[in-house]
Amino acid sequence: MKKTLFRTIGKAGKLAQTPIKEPDAPERLIVPLRQHFGPACAPAVQKGDTVAKGQVIGTAANVFAAPVFAPVAAIVSDILDKHPTAFGGYAPAIVLEPVAGGDEPQAQGIKDFLLQDREELWRIIAERGVVETGPGARPLRSLLDPVMQLKKYDSLLIIGYDAEPMVCTNRRVASQFAKEIGWGAALLRHLLGNPHTTLLVHQDDYRGILRTLKDMKSIDVIDTAPLLYPDNLPLFMVKHHFGKEIPVGSTAADMGVAMVRAETVLAALEAVRDAKPMTHKVITVTGPGAYWPRMLRAPLGMTLGDVSEACGGLRVGVEYLVVGGPMTGWANFDRSVPITRETDAVLALHGAPADIPDESPCINCGDCVDACPVKLQPNLLTRYCEFKLYESAQSAQSLDACVECGMCGYVCPARRPMLQYIRIAKLELLRMAELEAQLAEAADRDPDVQTPEAEPAAFKPEAEHVADATVAQAEDKPAEEAPAQDAPAEEKPAEAQGDKPASPEDSEKSS
Repeated sequence: MKKTLFRTIGKAGKLAQTPIKEPDAPERLIVPLRQHFGPACAPAVQKGDTVAKGQVIGTAANVFAAPVFAPVAAIVSDILDKHPTAFGGYAPAIVLEPVAGGDEPQAQGIKDFLLQDREELWRIIAERGVVETGPGARPLRSLLDPVMQLKKYDSLLIIGYDAEPMVCTNRRVASQFAKEIGWGAALLRHLLGNPHTTLLVHQDDYRGILRTLKDMKSIDVIDTAPLLYPDNLPLFMVKHHFGKEIPVGSTAADMGVAMVRAETVLAALEAVRDAKPMTHKVITVTGPGAYWPRMLRAPLGMTLGDVSEACGGLRVGVEYLVVGGPMTGWANFDRSVPITRETDAVLALHGAPADIPDESPCINCGDCVDACPVKLQPNLLTRYCEFKLYESAQSAQSLDACVECGMCGYVCPARRPMLQYIRIAKLELLRMAELEAQLAEAADRDPDVQTPEAEPAAFKPEAEHVADATVAQAEDKPAEEAPAQDAPAEEKPAEAQGDKPASPEDSEKSS
């Protein structure tokens, strides 16, 4: 099955040997203020302002957010409350129009960083906006700082390869900037308390990188030749090389292993040594729908449409672009979606690979169970998720154990979007937990506030919203008066009937 995976999807091939190029700045950049897993940044500029290259345009609210910088000298043409992102959400954004010239803020880097205080170096890394790149990016300090995380690291694992086929972002960074990766590893080793350092690289790049880093005896360079996707996922490499299995709900850091990507190591080195903020992202642009597959170091905020134009445009028939790898990427039909720190690759699929198959009911074949690398039952989980029974799915088998490799949907003969079902369930459970935390915080501030016992409206499907509104409208509307019915005749007073009461004289005459 794994050989079939590589044969049908393809490998990076010669693209991994192509030098990384920086494209010309487009006419417009849409820079999101949230390019990480955490709260969005607050705008630090106003509409009409002129910003210099590397100037702060978004300030972080806390250590779990990373500041945003202007990739080029530009004029702020607009500030958007929300703009679509590549991963199915929305984020506030700043629209920049590049201008010629513009002085870059001068900042002095630290050359002898191995002799500096660790707290000062961590502060610089946080202020320069360095994050662990890739989907679900997190600020590097909040992810690895031993003092902040109260952890002690035994090993530093640098990922110098890419697990998914067709993607070669970290592989190319590790190969082209091997010397810088070595110095960046020395910086992180100093920050983490001198743990044992290992650099995992692709088998084709092993000899060249080993030759470049031959003088750095503190780094072990190891290739990943025996393993294929999904066994080469970084989480599984921790078990393969260190014999430590990561429990459900834990991370590699909890096991004493600091795991970072090669591009993150390079960004940390540039932030400390060269005083450069994180304003660009290395991406792989490839696929049968792209005329010129390339490795680009694109400015953050460059749209997917501009990225495709920088690679010669797209072939006729390309309806959408995939952000990420072919196994776990996100389809984007909107070409105005920008590149962020979470973007690793942009794939232009064409022809049969781009066809979206029709979903069929599960036939209980068990192929997804056999393909799951963590031994889950995706057929059971996705049935719960399909009908929005997210808590039942979590109690049946922990959704947190899923590594989102996409193998279940790849082998499914019914073409069920299993990975998408699980991702939606994780997002909904996260939203519910955040809302419960907000309600608990509000109750602590004001004990008189009663938290609603009913299900929050944000978690109800649209059909339930309509039904609730209809019921509420019916309850609020006063009942219409029933039509008058013939009531039994009752004796009415004489005045009401228009007759005068009989006098005593009339009574005597009648008698």
